[in-house]
Amino acid sequence: MQMLGRLRFSRKMTERFFRPFLGGIFLDTKLSISSRWFEYVFRMFAEGEAALPARGMQAIPEQLAETLPDGSIQFGRRVASIEGMTVRFEDGSQVRPEAIVIATDGPEASRLAGFEKPVLSRECICYYFSAKEPPLKEPMLVLSGSTRGPINNLAVLDAVQPSYAPKGESLISATIIGNPSRDEETLRKMVLGQLKRWFGLIVQEWRLVRHYRISNALPVLYPMDQAKPARLRPGLYVAGDHRATPSIQGAMESGRHAAESLLADSRMPR
Repeated sequence: MQMLGRLRFSRKMTERFFRPFLGGIFLDTKLSISSRWFEYVFRMFAEGEAALPARGMQAIPEQLAETLPDGSIQFGRRVASIEGMTVRFEDGSQVRPEAIVIATDGPEASRLAGFEKPVLSRECICYYFSAKEPPLKEPMLVLSGSTRGPINNLAVLDAVQPSYAPKGESLISATIIGNPSRDEETLRKMVLGQLKRWFGLIVQEWRLVRHYRISNALPVLYPMDQAKPARLRPGLYVAGDHRATPSIQGAMESGRHAAESLLADSRMPR
């Protein structure tokens, strides 16, 4: 926020563009992130293109997992604790692998690894609507340049990636930053009220597909925070965007660092 002032952007530009735009990226409308992280992200948007995977974000982990042997991934088994090189599950079973990589969100990694400093998270709420006619034809991001209404930003997802909606329909995504302490019915009415002010009574024909309250959407990154090592001790490693930068890119980079640390340790004489 201070950097925008030093760059002499007007208050109007800051409040109507930078605050909702960057606030939606960092899930922080106070813009308390470091200037270095702001410069990096803004450069990526300036030099590259924003995109969505045709099969959704789930396509990313599926691509990573598709080369693994059958049975490598077990679902529905929550880890109760990690003691030495023993992984104990809540169902009472346990395993002793040669190496352990904790690849979870920040709070869960903190619970399992016992970090001295807990990992805090930023929250958001996402509403998805189906419509016969999209409010926008172009692949644009709609920003809320005022404080009137809970929505921070909106996008017609099939305008970016046509596979996201059935033929003849559009999928509209609206994001609220934080976790407002209002009941679901009140919040839904506030969301619809804001959408009607933006697009008119046609919003009444939209169908609410689903909404999600995401508790651990992004880790909190403070200005003086540095990237954290993947190796906690011999045989124990941790990966996640809370170890690098709050982004998919940060998660992927930390995963690579964890793999490199594990491989380096495995080559050392025992």
